Amino acid sequence: MSAVMNGVVGIGLTFISLLIVDRLGQRVLFVIDGVQMFVSQLMVGEIMAAKLGDHVGLSKEDT
Repeated sequence: MSAVMNGVVGIGLTFISLLIVDRLGQRVLFVIDGVQMFVSQLMVGEIMAAKLGDHVGLSKEDT
């Protein structure tokens, strides 16, 4: 039963994403996704810089 529900949800979300792409356009979504990836990479970089500082690696306590 859970496999059926998983399939129904997957098909439903596929149609919703198709409608969003048709409504907004591929280029707009591509730019939005690019900005989101850039911001997340900046956040990861800032966290790594804050944790590492001048050190070469992470300690076991940080992982």
